[in-house]
Amino acid sequence: MPGRPLDEFDSKELLAKHGLKVPHMFKLGEVRATIEYPVVLKAVSADIKHKTEAGAVVLDIGSDEELELEAERMRGRLPGVELMVEQMVPKGLEAIVGVVDDATFGRVIMVGLGGTMAELLADTSFRKVPITKRDAEEMVADLEHREIFSGFRGYPDVTDELVRTLVAISDLVEVENIVEMDLNPVVLNESGAVIVDAKISVGNE
Repeated sequence: MPGRPLDEFDSKELLAKHGLKVPHMFKLGEVRATIEYPVVLKAVSADIKHKTEAGAVVLDIGSDEELELEAERMRGRLPGVELMVEQMVPKGLEAIVGVVDDATFGRVIMVGLGGTMAELLADTSFRKVPITKRDAEEMVADLEHREIFSGFRGYPDVTDELVRTLVAISDLVEVENIVEMDLNPVVLNESGAVIVDAKISVGNE
């Protein structure tokens, strides 16, 4: 990423500071947040690009004993790397939201289908930052598979929440001088939009 990359923990703290939802989380070895199992254990590093391949994430941990064991194993695989714990997010519809600093257009924001569908379908829409609520609505409407977010197969209609999230992220990009961002997945369910994974790079001062 260009600019100064933030690790996942700092990226999520920045998002939360601006009112965006992230999972409850804490770093191992620091003051422990109140958290319920199951949880996810992750390595905290801006240098790890693909956590699963690197053995830097363990899902669905169900007890203190299991967490301690998995943390010991991860420290063995990745010596010296900080570890974070976060509560698992209930399943929902998945979106991807990204920001890039384009040489021609400047900063642009993208939305599309998230999770494993992101690479498979490559169904995305772009606008130049900053965007309005109407811009965000048009972005979602541009998606070929937009019906997924509007009450698909018994899921709640999450279109309005996705639109609100896009506008909030656009505002955040302006305020914090973000030059690149990759949020995937953003899980949308009855409780709103929760950013499960985040990579952010901020512009150099």
